Amino acid sequence: DRPGTAVLEIAASKLSEEVVNWSATPQLLPCSGPPRPVPSKRTVGVVRDLLRDAARPLLWVGAGAAGAADSVQRLAELLGSGVVTSIQGKGTISDRHPLSLGSAELRFAPLNSWVETCDVVLAVGTTSSSMPKGATCIRIDIAAEGVAGDLYLCGDAREMLESIIAELED
Repeated sequence: DRPGTAVLEIAASKLSEEVVNWSATPQLLPCSGPPRPVPSKRTVGVVRDLLRDAARPLLWVGAGAAGAADSVQRLAELLGSGVVTSIQGKGTISDRHPLSLGSAELRFAPLNSWVETCDVVLAVGTTSSSMPKGATCIRIDIAAEGVAGDLYLCGDAREMLESIIAELED
């Protein structure tokens, strides 16, 4: 599933107890999750075609794209695509980058008007439901559940984006 923070909670009453006959040896536990899905060549080809043929593509990135910042920027530059970020995805692309449109605050009329003209949206690592009406939405997310989109790719953001970039560069 979606990576996130782990929390270990210890009751305050236990912290004041004295430990008697402690003999455990500390050890690190292996940290590995389930295998990450890999996109099929056919699916990547469909996404490539949609993005390549788009008149006005948009990248919409969230927290799930944080580990794929370089790939987001490369894809945006390859497509000449604007990039908006969710609040959690802020920093995935520099606000100073010429293709950055800042946070996806659609209450701001100029940004909302621009976003509504986009015909294909690649939503990476976000579950936002504020996608432009009438646009084809392609979602990339590590978790199998999520917001409905026209095309849904379950997998690691970096791996998915790198596959799409390789197809577009060919």
